[in-house]
Amino acid sequence: MMSLKLQIELIRFDSKMDYLPYSARVEILSTSPSKEGLVELYHHIKIKIPDFGFEERVPYCKINGRIVYKNVTITEIIEGFGSSITLEPIAPKWALKDLIIDKNPYVKALFAVDEILDLSEEDLDYYRAMLPFRFASSLALSDEEYLGEAFFLFVAEMARRYPKESTRLLALLSDPQKGVMKAIPLRARLFPLDDWFDVEIETLQRKILQGYPHQESRWKNLRESVVKSFGAGGKR
Repeated sequence: MMSLKLQIELIRFDSKMDYLPYSARVEILSTSPSKEGLVELYHHIKIKIPDFGFEERVPYCKINGRIVYKNVTITEIIEGFGSSITLEPIAPKWALKDLIIDKNPYVKALFAVDEILDLSEEDLDYYRAMLPFRFASSLALSDEEYLGEAFFLFVAEMARRYPKESTRLLALLSDPQKGVMKAIPLRARLFPLDDWFDVEIETLQRKILQGYPHQESRWKNLRESVVKSFGAGGKR
């Protein structure tokens, strides 16, 4: 099996010691790049930088400005970004130690759902899996009141799992200032590329525009205005 080298500019920060982030350069050699994923990559880095901080259970990161939301292999990283990359936490603003981030802002959003559902451990695991999408858009990083794409995706899944509560769940997304109507496409911000996330959010937006779940006039009026401007088929 062919070995591969990867040049890494690592954006580092320790909230207990540092005032600003700084970069460190490291080169790793993988002898099994098609089998080694993010966690193995981090262990390679830790050999060179012993105090490098990361979480095996939450291995997500940002490479060259794009959120890596699954445990891709080193081969896939090199194929997608080349043999020289910049590696940083998914949310630099909330970095505690290198790739380890403060998850409290993410956990807080769950309280509203917890008031509606008795969430199972499987549900909570799904919410944890949505973590990288919480920080995928620039709005989510700059506006702490914005619920975020991760929350929208989670609520959509909970509405499928608990259809009797779907009306109350989807009502959480309809706020014009922090809800799903402010969501933006994620595809270009993610690695690997996947349209599913944007399709899911667009479906939620369509439901809100159609007045679901509370027949809110503000969204129905907006939809009627769009239809008048572009026609029912979406064309002028």
